[in-house]
Amino acid sequence: MEGVSFIVEKKLNETEQNKLTDLIAPEFKKYEIFAFGRKKLKEEKPMKFLNIKNTKKRTQYALKLCGYDTICIIRNINILFSKIKAISELLNSNDLIIGEIESKHYNFYTKHITKQHIGFLLFSKKTLLKRGFLKNYPDFKNLKIGYAEIPLREEIKVPKIFRPLNTIFSFLVYPHASEKKEINISIGEDDYLYIPEIYSAKKTLTIENIQFLSVLGIVCIALLGGFWHFFGVNPLIIFIGFCTFFYLFSLFFKLDLVFNAINYKPMKFSEEEIKRIDDKKLPVYTLLIPLYKETEVLKQIVSAIQNLDWPKNKLDVKFLLEEDDSETIKAVKKMKLPEYFEIVILPNTYPKTKPKALNVGLTKVKGEYLVLYDAEDMPERDQLKKAYLAFKKLPEKYACVQAKLNYYNKDQNILTKLFTSEYCTWFDLYLPGLMARNYPIPLGGTSNHFKVEIIKKLGGWDPYNVTEDCDLGMRIYKKGYDTGIIESTTWEEANSKLHGWIRQRSRWVKGYIQTSLVHLRHPVRSLKEFRLKNFFAFLFFVGGTPLIPILNLFFWALTILWFTTNWLTIKALFPPIVFYPGLFSLVIGNFIFIYLSLLGCVEREFYNLIKWSLLAPFYWLLMGFASIKAFAQLIKLPHFWEKTTHGFHLIEKKEAGFLKKTKILKLGSFVKTGILKLAKAYNRLDKHLERKIEKLKKKLAKYFKKFTTNRLMKRWRK
Repeated sequence: MEGVSFIVEKKLNETEQNKLTDLIAPEFKKYEIFAFGRKKLKEEKPMKFLNIKNTKKRTQYALKLCGYDTICIIRNINILFSKIKAISELLNSNDLIIGEIESKHYNFYTKHITKQHIGFLLFSKKTLLKRGFLKNYPDFKNLKIGYAEIPLREEIKVPKIFRPLNTIFSFLVYPHASEKKEINISIGEDDYLYIPEIYSAKKTLTIENIQFLSVLGIVCIALLGGFWHFFGVNPLIIFIGFCTFFYLFSLFFKLDLVFNAINYKPMKFSEEEIKRIDDKKLPVYTLLIPLYKETEVLKQIVSAIQNLDWPKNKLDVKFLLEEDDSETIKAVKKMKLPEYFEIVILPNTYPKTKPKALNVGLTKVKGEYLVLYDAEDMPERDQLKKAYLAFKKLPEKYACVQAKLNYYNKDQNILTKLFTSEYCTWFDLYLPGLMARNYPIPLGGTSNHFKVEIIKKLGGWDPYNVTEDCDLGMRIYKKGYDTGIIESTTWEEANSKLHGWIRQRSRWVKGYIQTSLVHLRHPVRSLKEFRLKNFFAFLFFVGGTPLIPILNLFFWALTILWFTTNWLTIKALFPPIVFYPGLFSLVIGNFIFIYLSLLGCVEREFYNLIKWSLLAPFYWLLMGFASIKAFAQLIKLPHFWEKTTHGFHLIEKKEAGFLKKTKILKLGSFVKTGILKLAKAYNRLDKHLERKIEKLKKKLAKYFKKFTTNRLMKRWRK
């Protein structure tokens, strides 16, 4: 590339002009810049000014003036020019290269291109002159459009007067030292942490967390103290008022999700579309399946995989087994698995988590796409082909396609019924609502389908985060990628034991806390990457999930205490401005959340669960206890992965089948024994009665003899 002509579709001030020149000059020896504004006396040679008000006309005029064959139209100067050289090589196969900075606006390919969507346009002048492109700019019909990801990551500028305070306000410093290393997916790492440490939960509280929380705490104390000192407002009233309005915002936020979910339809594919797929053209698909002490469900997952509708010679199934789990390793080796199954023994290193296993598996992936399944999963037969079709139809910016999750043992007991009701609300209402509003998506723990190339760019999973799915969903969004959802369900086993449910839920809550802390290490930066609306969605949906169950316990306890004692101190904490919103949250808010549970069951057509959803408040009570445990465990055991035991539903099936005869035999034996005991008791009673009757007969005979003797003696005396 001999030189580049840069056309800026924006009026630049002097500072922006200098910045633009500073960006271009180190990278290109030959270049010219067409800026828009009045011609200045001291005009530098590479900078040329065009004072034409009409944007379309001045760009067309500038295109004609360009002296170089490669032309770059800039619509936002905050891009990384160092990548243009590499991207320009794509011009051999495309007429036009588009550099996108707002990646969530993916539909510009087919509909229109606007200024706010584009970082730059790069094209060859000769090619486009033949097509008459310059006459009809910006007409993109019949063009081979290439696509280049140019991430917009502006450095957060700290004013000069605050620069000596960077050590105190390090949560404003960008970039972090750990980000300077390139991501390298390699088996050589000890802990398999590929992402920068600033994005990892390896340290629960980093210096950035401590400093940000300290500054936030000082500000809160100053505000509370100020209100108390100047206005005489009790800080507890302000705290309770803040919590109350947090409840209300959370309520309206989730209602907004549900309203948007009604009109949002996940991607559906007909049977005809699936049948038209040519199996010979399908790529290799990798399945990562972490197993740890899963002998009970081993046969089930193998059967589920073999049932998938995908060419078996293009399946790459990897069982990820821990080195110290000898029982599962022996069980897997005894099974006669097909050739496309591979056993990967994980090194016995810390941390022992599911994401660490996935990162090890990521180093051995052979496929173009990969999906995660848990040991107890039963995906629908055509799920892989639906995900494949979704990736083909969606724009390139889609890194993940999420299938819905639900439970196959929903009727096992009351706990599984309530658990299923919650999942229906989550995956059939909240998740589609998040996608309809284009909010960050906390992924489900399984049935996430990824493009291998993109997931490697992201550095895989955080091995220290116990909800690696939620964290990955946030990083996918922050890096400019999107997530889709398909109309396909993976059936899982709902935890049917209360102690097991508490363990599982506390791990989920702990992971949400970890994810919140990680992405609040640089709050200003996260605000810029998420954008304001999405940042608050992240706070309410991810940060609020651990807090609301604990606040429930606190306010319910206050309510019960008030009704039982009429303690005036409690009444004083609820002035009218706090009391009425709080009453609305208690009565109307809880009613709405119960109604949403019912609506989730209706959406999934689980009508038999509707009556059980009315018990949701008791389920929320359990969530509160699990959240307390999560906060306590975050301090002592932040990376401890509490294993969820599976296979209880299979045990019950065995009892229903194989043990049924035994139960019948036992019942028959019990009945027989009872009859024999009754017979023996009857014999003993009969003998006892015979003895009693004999004694009675003797007594009667004795009394009769005595009576008759007395009567005869009286007659004889007369």
